[in-house]
Amino acid sequence: FLILGSFLFAVPLQVDYYGVVTSSADTSMLKMAQDVFFTQLNSIDNLSVTDKRPDLSKVLSALPDTSGSGNQKVIFYAEILQIKKSESETIWECTFKAKTPSDGKTYSNNTSFDSYYKILVNAKLSIENLLNPLKEMALETPSENADDFIPGKINLTLESFSGTWSGEPYADKIVILRGGRGFIIYKNGATMNIALSLEKDSSGT
Repeated sequence: FLILGSFLFAVPLQVDYYGVVTSSADTSMLKMAQDVFFTQLNSIDNLSVTDKRPDLSKVLSALPDTSGSGNQKVIFYAEILQIKKSESETIWECTFKAKTPSDGKTYSNNTSFDSYYKILVNAKLSIENLLNPLKEMALETPSENADDFIPGKINLTLESFSGTWSGEPYADKIVILRGGRGFIIYKNGATMNIALSLEKDSSGT
């Protein structure tokens, strides 16, 4: 019941990850950045991340169709530019971008580094700085179906709980997969498999 209670209040921000656009011709470095950013996104609390890298071309031409996805959807990708300042000096410029289809806005975080690998080392902090305000905005934004809400009646399904959750005092992260199965990662490093089930009470709700 404690875990279920925290789920009801810690609604994750839905993030579609489209990968990396780069001016570098080094495909191995590109793949490394793609994978690191995806891992860093998944390690951030209260994000539900979907890997959309095969559809990267769509995000460059126009916003993908996310109709019916709700107000919390974010389209996320990165741009990495290799800029040669002189024969002996090259800098790497990394821009993380987050687009919100609900209002058509684009938010960005831009930083320059003297090494490609420094981008990867600093990735998580830069991503968090960009997405944390959007997580706060998502919590304050009313649901598109708010007018249809009936007090005293909540329509819940196991799929509605899928995602990454936090908030329990001894748990670092709680991951729920579609179908209700998942696991808890405790702050001491221990893990535990869990399964959710929904039951109607005596009133039928």
